[in-house]
Amino acid sequence: MSEMKIDYLLGIEGRKLLLVYYTPRNCYQFRVVTATGQVIGNQEIYYTPDAALTEGRRWLGVSGANGTR
Repeated sequence: MSEMKIDYLLGIEGRKLLLVYYTPRNCYQFRVVTATGQVIGNQEIYYTPDAALTEGRRWLGVSGANGTR
């Protein structure tokens, strides 16, 4: 099992979690966990946690530091 470091874990409107994480093999990525436990996201890699966070928010259509639209 590979190690993972979580950089951001945000609660998003609509009972979702936005997770930004780092793995040595794939740099930074994001995933969204829905209220039903489904994990969704893209396969892109990002070279900074902020870039992954920005893209995750854009992907969800959310802006701002507090996760509001």
